[in-house]
Amino acid sequence: MLKKLFEPFERAENERALEQVRAMLSSRAIPHGLYIEGQSAQECDGLAELLARAQMCSCEEILSGECESCRLLTEGELHPDMVDITGEGKTGAISVERVRDMRIEAQLSPTKGGRRVFILHDCDTMNSSAQNAFLKLLEEPPERVAFILTCRQGMNLLETIRSRAAAVRIEGGKDEEEISDELRELADKFAAALCAPNEWDAVRLTAYFIRDRKENAAAQKELLQFTGLLRAIIRDAMIISAGAQSVLSDISDGAKKMSAIPSERLEEMLCELDETDRAVRLYVSLTLVTTGMVSRLRSIRNKK
Repeated sequence: MLKKLFEPFERAENERALEQVRAMLSSRAIPHGLYIEGQSAQECDGLAELLARAQMCSCEEILSGECESCRLLTEGELHPDMVDITGEGKTGAISVERVRDMRIEAQLSPTKGGRRVFILHDCDTMNSSAQNAFLKLLEEPPERVAFILTCRQGMNLLETIRSRAAAVRIEGGKDEEEISDELRELADKFAAALCAPNEWDAVRLTAYFIRDRKENAAAQKELLQFTGLLRAIIRDAMIISAGAQSVLSDISDGAKKMSAIPSERLEEMLCELDETDRAVRLYVSLTLVTTGMVSRLRSIRNKK
């Protein structure tokens, strides 16, 4: 199972990073604080989740799938001890208020044993106030709590954070590379279909990922790229609804239609896409992932 979990990251330029991670896993010596730096947010997030799983694992052979935590995540369920912290509002950055809330959450004991793990995404976009608030938590962490940060540029983190956290650097693999025009068009059509009266329009479009295709790493990669494109469309929709569309160089049809959805619902959709990504990385059936994604996004859109 461990070999399978490493497959998405196995490139020659990642050899050093993977050796570092394997050493952490084999010795079960994963630091309570570490940051993952790389140009691919998808790969950084995926590696963060792998390390979080390892932090919570109680298998005799790490990540062998035998313990309750491993079984829960393999089945695509939410794990109560794995907490994703993402940006919010117009800036899309983790705010100082969110960090303060997290400090309260961090006092809770793990519910499944092992550790409670917080994954903080895109931390290099946090302002100095938010980073300083997090630093206090990193310096004096509650017992059995770990923090995993992801970022594109580690140098944008406070030096005091970098000095207190281990670093794992992923080379290459920019998210923007190798995304086909067909996939970009599909994401825009899907966003527009979410606003249509009939759910079937959106379901039909997701057949792209499962029709006459094996559920392999290539299909998973495309679905992760697809959800990344959807996030960009949703963020554009939030900008439009805030009346700041002049900052956008190009406005897609999907973003225009989604801008009619209340901002709080759009933020819920972003959170739902995080859960979709997690299910993809845990090798849940892509048929189940895509149908569930459509159903939940439509439910959010139709909330009164």
